[in-house]
Amino acid sequence: MRRFLINVVVILLAQQFSAAAAFMDETCELNREMEQQCRSYTYSVVKPMLDYLHQVSEELQESKSKDEIIKDLREKLAQQEINEALINEMRSQIDFQKRIDSLTKSNKKCKAELASKSAELDRLNVEMKKLSSSLLDKDKEIVKINISNSGVTIRADL
Repeated sequence: MRRFLINVVVILLAQQFSAAAAFMDETCELNREMEQQCRSYTYSVVKPMLDYLHQVSEELQESKSKDEIIKDLREKLAQQEINEALINEMRSQIDFQKRIDSLTKSNKKCKAELASKSAELDRLNVEMKKLSSSLLDKDKEIVKINISNSGVTIRADL
């Protein structure tokens, strides 16, 4: 009896499995048809979204490219501003050096003039001393002449 029950249960289970398999075949066939219908519908719905995503992706890539170009241009501009500042500083230094050179040249010219004037002054001092000495000698002569003339005049008066 037990064996009979087990056989019945096994037979019932086998029928269930075969019915389920048949249902699965029908379901798979229905699924394939549904899938075909869904594909065309899904494609028509998803295609614009995919196109939009592709467009956004391209715009994003283009934006990144432009951002990179802008970054490079800003770096070049900053470097150019630094270079211009350095050029202006160098021009200032060159102008300052020219002023120093001009003042140095003027200073040398003044020193040369001063040396010339100093030599002229020394020469004039020597000449003045000679003239002063000569004048003193003349004064002494005049005094001697005056004394001699005064002595002559005194004798003549006598």
